[in-house]
Amino acid sequence: MKKFKDSYFLIIGLVLCLLVTWGIYYRDHHVTRFIASSIEKLSIDYDSIIFSLEEEKIINSESLFLSGFVFKEGENIDFFHSYILLKEELVEDYLVLPTSMVKREDIAQQFGASDGCNYVNSGFEASINLNELTKGKRYEVVVLYMNNDNLLLHPTNIWIEI
Repeated sequence: MKKFKDSYFLIIGLVLCLLVTWGIYYRDHHVTRFIASSIEKLSIDYDSIIFSLEEEKIINSESLFLSGFVFKEGENIDFFHSYILLKEELVEDYLVLPTSMVKREDIAQQFGASDGCNYVNSGFEASINLNELTKGKRYEVVVLYMNNDNLLLHPTNIWIEI
């Protein structure tokens, strides 16, 4: 009977581990759609966010890949928690792209030397399957900046045509 209980708990533990792993993968690789009314309650920031889109490319005719850096001037980035959004022109909702942090020593040296802040964690990579986008439409790149307890929306005025 004890052997059965041990096996039972082992199986339950493995199933829970698989579900948690799948949930983390799904969250990090799934595009979410936000309605503008739920996002526009955020503070809109045009001035203190430094943003650069350094690379925009189509990979294997399947996905759009974006990379660059983003930081709030004068603040260290201890933990990267920001997202790249795409807002279709004349449409009121946003696509939230799975976004990951990329270490950027070059940005830390270039910008951090003048103000003493650590911007190493300012780099990002984001991608979206082209099936999620409408061909022939334009999308504005927008940043949802949540590093260091900020909750800012930063329109970039950078447009991508699909």
